[in-house]
Amino acid sequence: MKLSPNIDLGKSLRQVFGDDPKSAAQVEHDRSRQEATTNAILKRFVARNPGNRRELMILADEVGLGKTYVALAVAVSLLDAIRKGESPDGLPANKPVVLVLTPSNDALFNKWMREAEGFKADCARTGNALDWLEIRSPIENSSKSGNMADLARAVQDASRSRPMLLIAKHGVLGAALNDREWWRRRALAIVFEACKVRPEDRKWWCKQILGTSAKSKVPELLDLIRKPVSLGRWIDSDDGIVRSSSV
Repeated sequence: MKLSPNIDLGKSLRQVFGDDPKSAAQVEHDRSRQEATTNAILKRFVARNPGNRRELMILADEVGLGKTYVALAVAVSLLDAIRKGESPDGLPANKPVVLVLTPSNDALFNKWMREAEGFKADCARTGNALDWLEIRSPIENSSKSGNMADLARAVQDASRSRPMLLIAKHGVLGAALNDREWWRRRALAIVFEACKVRPEDRKWWCKQILGTSAKSKVPELLDLIRKPVSLGRWIDSDDGIVRSSSV
């Protein structure tokens, strides 16, 4: 697997150095080095031979030599291969997402967002070569990363025709799940399925529990929620859980 043909790492370098003949050799050298590094990482990451595969790698170099763009080139090349059906077996095809986790610092998170957008604009081989790439955070137009529920909802928006580069702060993995109403509905859906509650009875149960204290109203329901069950199918709707959808 190699660098996506839709990416031109030399294009961004030429924008920095211009067309000065004195800089041409340096631009070509840096472009060649960045492409070679990208290809080496991709080759190791998806190697068919398990002994040659490296699923955890560290990219290290001096400041200003293009580590961020090399990392983005690796991520976008993987997504482009999935989009075109050319990726190796084992990579997700239905919800292709590369997750970039940044420190919780707002400045670094915003820097990665700018760098990703800059890469999409500056490294596209032609003007619209990377228009298919979706760049977003779990909570759109916000420096807040939200929680795992926000992250899951963002991933659901990805598709094979429009893969996603998802940028979030590492705190997203440990943030509190504050949307209790959302989780109550899904807990009810699990209970309904596990207990084979009739569809005509589900709306009544929702009215009894949602928006009230489940503990005081139906304590035995909490015991059912705590029991491990097979999800199978869950039922959900805005006015009371009446629609079925596959997990």
